[in-house]
Amino acid sequence: MQMKRNIAIEERGDIRTILEPQARWDRISTANLYDTLDGMRYPNQCLDLSIKPPFPKRHLARVAVTVRGKAEIRGS
Repeated sequence: MQMKRNIAIEERGDIRTILEPQARWDRISTANLYDTLDGMRYPNQCLDLSIKPPFPKRHLARVAVTVRGKAEIRGS
């Protein structure tokens, strides 16, 4: 599902939708980004591998979704 927004960014006289920069980020793999940051001496820019996204498709940049949760203790 692609979310469409009527948000526009004015940049150097150009009007671009918020989805255009997002489309550019979608073409960059997370592995390439990690290697580039590591080469620029920004090591350890990776989250713990046990942290999983709530959605199956992974993206570098997307519309943010805030999720709040709490532990539910179930007993007999």
